[in-house]
Amino acid sequence: MEKQVRNKNILHFIDSLGVGGAERVVVNNVKLFTDYSHILCVLSEPEDLRVEIPEDVTFINLNFSGQSRIFSTMTKYRKILTDYNIDIVHAHLFKSSWVARIARRKNIPLVTTIHSETSLDPFSISKWSRVIEQLTISRVDHLIGVSNTAMQDYKKNIRNTVSSTVIYNYSNISNITLHTAGRTDKLRVLCVGTLKAQKNYPFLLKALGLLSETYKKKVQVDIYGSGSLEKMLNDQIRALQAPIELKGLVRDITHVYGAYDIFCMASLYEGLPMVILEASCAGLPMLLSDIPIFRELATAKNALYFNLNNPLELTQRVMDIVDGKVDLESMGKHSRMFYDEINNVDIYIQKHYNIYQSLLK
Repeated sequence: MEKQVRNKNILHFIDSLGVGGAERVVVNNVKLFTDYSHILCVLSEPEDLRVEIPEDVTFINLNFSGQSRIFSTMTKYRKILTDYNIDIVHAHLFKSSWVARIARRKNIPLVTTIHSETSLDPFSISKWSRVIEQLTISRVDHLIGVSNTAMQDYKKNIRNTVSSTVIYNYSNISNITLHTAGRTDKLRVLCVGTLKAQKNYPFLLKALGLLSETYKKKVQVDIYGSGSLEKMLNDQIRALQAPIELKGLVRDITHVYGAYDIFCMASLYEGLPMVILEASCAGLPMLLSDIPIFRELATAKNALYFNLNNPLELTQRVMDIVDGKVDLESMGKHSRMFYDEINNVDIYIQKHYNIYQSLLK
């Protein structure tokens, strides 16, 4: 009788399963990489996206509760490597990556994905983050960057010699609501993202607050997401009388896109935001801050850019759209075309398989 060859076991390791871009990537990966068996491990709560994990995927929460528990957490992690006969580890985000590097077993290959521009997040917040990264990166066998912008930033600021590959995130969207041409009496603007400093919502609110009363009546901006800045943003909205509403957290945002005319992000920096891919898939034109990653993920054919040093530039962009000076329908078509060019599931899977297989030889 021929001996059955078992699937190789991948341990996917991430800080949590809250509703975020990196977390959605991990959930997508355990669904897409069918040639492997999967164990998904998180450092701690939240676990919002756990309900989307297939039943045959083992889920483990290390319940990490702070620096005083770091050594016991590493002990738990190493035990998982043994108990589940792990063949390869794929870590995401910095806390999980650091644990995986420091507690790794030499015979188990380690892959790390960087999801943002590291010189800005988290290294701008803590000088020790950069030190830890520089000390531990040598223990990584392969580095994946979600965009050229993220990878170039990493190699410039941390290390240029690590083996690496750029793989654009794949957005697995089968039920997204498509944008349909035609406007109501208001310009409907969609924003999606955690309410935190990186997303730069105060700038957006300031720019929209500069609209005249006539234009404010013709614009409605909805922001989906939750976070620590919620109260401050609500106070600012009231003070500026800006045409903006905080809609709260929606776990599955894909059904929302079709109800809007344009997608807007004023971020200070990004790695590769999944919401950009989702909005492109829905056929939405873009209104974006002029930062490197947005120049990589959009073009002048489907996006309008604004300078983050000048809120009035965003104000003017909105007024031009309301006045019919922008062909949103054409931009939306180019968004969908751009999405189809960069969002290829077969290429996404094969690039990961090539990395895994080369490390498992």
